[in-house]
Amino acid sequence: MIPLASLAVASLVFAACGGDDDAADTTDAVATTDVSATTDAPATTDAPATTDAAVTTAPDTTEAVATTESPVTTESPSSTAATTSGDTPATDEPTAPGTELAYGEPAVVALDEEAPDQLLQLVAQAPEQGTAAELDELRIDDVPAGSTLHYVTLDITNISAEPTGGDYLPNTTFQLLVLQDDGQPAQPIINFVAFEPCDEEDPDDLAVGASFTTCLTYLAAPDTAITGISYAPSFSDEPIAWS
Repeated sequence: MIPLASLAVASLVFAACGGDDDAADTTDAVATTDVSATTDAPATTDAPATTDAAVTTAPDTTEAVATTESPVTTESPSSTAATTSGDTPATDEPTAPGTELAYGEPAVVALDEEAPDQLLQLVAQAPEQGTAAELDELRIDDVPAGSTLHYVTLDITNISAEPTGGDYLPNTTFQLLVLQDDGQPAQPIINFVAFEPCDEEDPDDLAVGASFTTCLTYLAAPDTAITGISYAPSFSDEPIAWS
């Protein structure tokens, strides 16, 4: 297995995680792991290392939130069918930047700052901590002792985004961040195969009014606590925050 901090990032991450492709030029290296099968990293500049656990992690250290490292895809995740929600979004007006929300309250956002009319409703639930055994199951190389897994359940409803072939997941390296009490974001882990404790869904199509639920996995640094979740479509925007 190749150490977590050994290689740099490829811009393909944003296709797998959703989010703004333009931000990829400012990101650094991450490592890739595999839950059930080993995958090969693409032969591109800034490609991540691969190990046995089919997930992607950001590096152990970050600078400011605006320069958070980006994970890179090794294979396109399999698409999943969205389910239609019987709940009507509370509003179709974008949530103001800087809004503070409680966990479980909805925010209406654009995932692409260049397409502000393509809106989704995001509902972030309180992060749940994983177990040491679940962390071992991921077989991530060079994890600092005392690191902890955290799972974020995210409910997503299409308000006015493209119903076919759109990006319905926020980018987890610069848009949707899980914040630690040291001021740094936890490292995102992208699951490319089923990981039962936290199964990531990423549908290819999502009709207007339809919803799906996904679970996102993060690795928190040793001796830190999770204080909240933030979302901003770009580095320059003031984030919406859940706590």
